[in-house]
Amino acid sequence: MNTFGIDYQHTLSVICLREGRTASNSPHSVGDGLRTVIPNAVLGDKLWGSRALLSAEPGRLSGSEMLAKGPWLDEPGASLFWRGVYQRLFSYVGRVRPTLQEGYRVVVGIQAADYRTAAEGVERVCHAAGLNDTICIPATDALLGRWMAERTTSEEREHLVTAIAVGDTSVLIRAYRVQCKTDRFPRIVAAGQPTHLAGTGSAGWVPRVLELMHAQFDEPNEPIPPGHELALRDAVIEFGAQLDRTDPNRAIEWTGLFRERMSMWGPAKLTLQECNSWPEVSNLQLALPAAIRDTAVAAGGRTKPDLVVLGGVGAVWPFARSIIAAVEPRLEVWQSDNPLEDVARGAAWWPLVGESYVDLLREKSVPLLAGVAEDAHPFTQSSNELIDPATDIDPGVPPPWKRGGALDS
Repeated sequence: MNTFGIDYQHTLSVICLREGRTASNSPHSVGDGLRTVIPNAVLGDKLWGSRALLSAEPGRLSGSEMLAKGPWLDEPGASLFWRGVYQRLFSYVGRVRPTLQEGYRVVVGIQAADYRTAAEGVERVCHAAGLNDTICIPATDALLGRWMAERTTSEEREHLVTAIAVGDTSVLIRAYRVQCKTDRFPRIVAAGQPTHLAGTGSAGWVPRVLELMHAQFDEPNEPIPPGHELALRDAVIEFGAQLDRTDPNRAIEWTGLFRERMSMWGPAKLTLQECNSWPEVSNLQLALPAAIRDTAVAAGGRTKPDLVVLGGVGAVWPFARSIIAAVEPRLEVWQSDNPLEDVARGAAWWPLVGESYVDLLREKSVPLLAGVAEDAHPFTQSSNELIDPATDIDPGVPPPWKRGGALDS
């Protein structure tokens, strides 16, 4: 059996495919043909994803037009987007329908304040697009699934593990009691309810950097030329990754697109400390430590987990990790080498590592809402539409039908 894992956020999506039934087959990126991180955008039924965002034609719909605390479900945009997803999967595997009957499963990781309603909405648009066998799981479960499948070491005992999925418009936290064995995948013993923190995430951080960059133009009123959305998002994501690799007090200089237009004032510069004043970061500072503590108490009866598994599209940025380090400097934090794909890869692993725990996890899948982050600083919508980050150019992993091997069904 082959599994498409999808991280479906409000402004962006990531798709990975894991082929075969054994643990030796790791997921790989599918993308939309241009980017591995796909903008949630459509232009009618003609274009979707990156190509819709690059088009100069009027009538484009995108998740970035109005941010919300969950996956993109605005109509008709969401249904059109999932039709595009179906066509991409169909063509990627050699014009084979991505259904159970043809040997494919689709698992979607989502995070939302109202998880059940969001899951029903995602399953509805998936079914309408032809993905009739789609199942949804919380993004934290998918993130834990990646750790369970790809971890390298863990002491043989029960661990209290907290998964933190940093998304585009929210952060989801969930604690698990996990029994580790060296010769098999870890086993989930128990789990608490997820806690949902709104008002924070990459869809709020990206426009802050773009506004800072635009303000340094020699002519600040000069608009950003159309057609550069994807390249700008790539540059902003790299800028965020540089912040993560640098001393908090050291300024990172903008070296991306349009640097030549900043000759008068010099290129934009930013430190991690300066980012802490953004409402979308201060929300997280206020709510994350308490959420980690409360979820650990609920799942394991302790105020501190043994391990934090940190990932998701927003974990490229340093904010969650730096908050954890400031509050609990000795707390072990696991991060993958590619957080952008964490939830999609974990969802692709899920049938192999987590499906037997569905009933145990479903009982407590309704998120608790953290009041501080829910209403302290709502997102301020920027007039600049470029708020859904993308990543590097699609590395071009060839589809299965171009790799010569038969699919394992």
